[in-house]
Amino acid sequence: SLDNTFNDFIDKLLLGEEVRIAFMGDSFIEGDILTSDLREQLQSLFGGRGVGFVHCDIPFSTARRTVERRVSGWSAYSVMKPRNNPSEINEQFFISGYLAKGGPGATAHWTTTDVFEHLDSCSRARVLFISRDSSRIELTINEDEEQRHEIAVTGNILPQQILIEAPVEALSLRVLEGTISCYGASFEGYDGVILDNLSMRSNSGH
Repeated sequence: SLDNTFNDFIDKLLLGEEVRIAFMGDSFIEGDILTSDLREQLQSLFGGRGVGFVHCDIPFSTARRTVERRVSGWSAYSVMKPRNNPSEINEQFFISGYLAKGGPGATAHWTTTDVFEHLDSCSRARVLFISRDSSRIELTINEDEEQRHEIAVTGNILPQQILIEAPVEALSLRVLEGTISCYGASFEGYDGVILDNLSMRSNSGH
């Protein structure tokens, strides 16, 4: 029942177990307005680290002070404008509402910040994407040449993730071969609260 689900949620919060919260909204929160303060308060009370989910590329210019993002070589699409998108892209949208398609040379770089106490020094990160055909990507952790990894990706029509279980303050992605559709990356701790900002500009809630 709904009551039992909510009680389980509260129990996990109080025990400091991992709890993931998806905060959905429109352009009001796209700069992490409101959600940054809510995330910090929850993580201060119940534990947790990291900014959670961050898009790869989006079809307009915006910035968040809670994370730095630099991208190049992507074609970015929004679920809010399906007529502007290739048909195969409209089949791949996920809860984030944005998708970036890139071939060899496309890059994305995410860096954590310290504008709030719990944003940096994350212990886990994820990269979320679709690669319908085989591809090869390069991931670099913390801008460290010794933590640069080439990853062969097997083609699949379903979303995939690469899980990095290591201290992460910066993460770089480069497409070496093939084409991938990238949702973004997530920066997290192993316990406590993860709050994802899932803003979609012009989203009226439908």
